[in-house]
Amino acid sequence: MPNFLETINFPEQAKMLQTAKDKKQAFETLILENEDDKKKAKSDRAEINKTLKEFKTQAKTVRDKVIGEFDTKVKEVVKVLDETQNLLKEKVEDYDLTWKHERENWVFEAIKLRITDDIDDFIDFYVLDDPRYENVSLTEKKIAEELDVKVAKIKSDLLVAQAISPQVAAIYKECLDIPTAIARDKQQQEEQARREAIAKAEAERQERERQEILARQKELERQAMVEAEITEAKENGEVINADKIREINQRADDYAEKEALKMASFTVRFEYKESDYPLSWQNPLADLEKRLQDLENVEVIKND
Repeated sequence: MPNFLETINFPEQAKMLQTAKDKKQAFETLILENEDDKKKAKSDRAEINKTLKEFKTQAKTVRDKVIGEFDTKVKEVVKVLDETQNLLKEKVEDYDLTWKHERENWVFEAIKLRITDDIDDFIDFYVLDDPRYENVSLTEKKIAEELDVKVAKIKSDLLVAQAISPQVAAIYKECLDIPTAIARDKQQQEEQARREAIAKAEAERQERERQEILARQKELERQAMVEAEITEAKENGEVINADKIREINQRADDYAEKEALKMASFTVRFEYKESDYPLSWQNPLADLEKRLQDLENVEVIKND
């Protein structure tokens, strides 16, 4: 930039001021329609900033020597140049904001279009979205291709999970990863088997105890009956010999078999939480009752 600040009334000031005003007026009606317009505006702003810095540097040098009218003339040019570069800055920022809003709307619609009925129960916008989609360098065509690949993989993996088991498919919908779904299902099945084994072992233990109590109870009842019959026979003057004892014992045995004895009842409570098996069982209660149906004294309840 030529040194226009040689004298206090530098002759080029009026010309330079008018040029700056003309540029500012031209930029006021500027509309940025694309990235090329944005780059041009940023370049113009950088050039104005450069001129502004050089102008201020020269002005400072002269200001140290002179005063008066010089400061006013310097401030006139500085004001216009500063307003112009700020104007360009605002236009670039407005363009970026508008572009970002339009890109966000485009991405939303592109994702919405790809969430079809077969995956909409477990896929939402945030699963497919990516912060990279707000980069100017990433074209809409490239984004569309990436979304198609993502959705195709999800659908393909879902078919694989469904082919393995309904449980794996349910877990896959949570984690969207086949190996993780398989591992988690295995862990849940092992936990389920462990809990069932504990319940079954407890039920069998209590059943043995019940049978032992019933056997003792049966024997006590039989002995009481034998003693009662012997006492009655003696009171009736009957001869109590070996044959009579065998007869009484036989009647007692027959009675014990036919008579309904009071049963000792035990119930094993198999408790579970649905959160233990997040989506692995579609009907946990019915599934457990079916698995444990051979155990008569097992009650399955849900623990909230």
